Amino acid sequence: MSIDLLASLLKEESSGNHLDDLKLSVLRNIKWLLESRQSLNSSNNSQLVSRSLYMYGLSARNFGRSNFQWSRLGREIEQLLVQFEPRLQDVVVDVEKSGERNNRLYFRIEGVLQLQVEFQKQVPIAFNSVLNLTSAHVSIEEYHVAQLSDVLV
Repeated sequence: MSIDLLASLLKEESSGNHLDDLKLSVLRNIKWLLESRQSLNSSNNSQLVSRSLYMYGLSARNFGRSNFQWSRLGREIEQLLVQFEPRLQDVVVDVEKSGERNNRLYFRIEGVLQLQVEFQKQVPIAFNSVLNLTSAHVSIEEYHVAQLSDVLV
């Protein structure tokens, strides 16, 4: 897939590296998705509504401090990424339970970045993320995993 329409409209300069531009675009879209909130009336179970922009963003229902709510929030993030970031496939969100004292939720998003659908080229990618449950601000950065070949050399 290509760089998103927003990057084109904002006339962002390309770095010259297609993969880096794509990763930056996906990272920015995930951050905006997670910092957005659904409408308070988004509990409509209509099939059309559930696939619309009306459901864009996190719901405020899962912003509690219990492990159950954090687990539900992790599943909700997975569902949102599947629906609103199609360039990321096989999404898994792993929620860490270390943020109770500072009102933050730490989680890692892992998936496969679809580079070119016609050539079936895929790149595994992961993002470390922190959601401040008070301000709803999201910090997200790419998590670099050492390749096995790098470790053996």
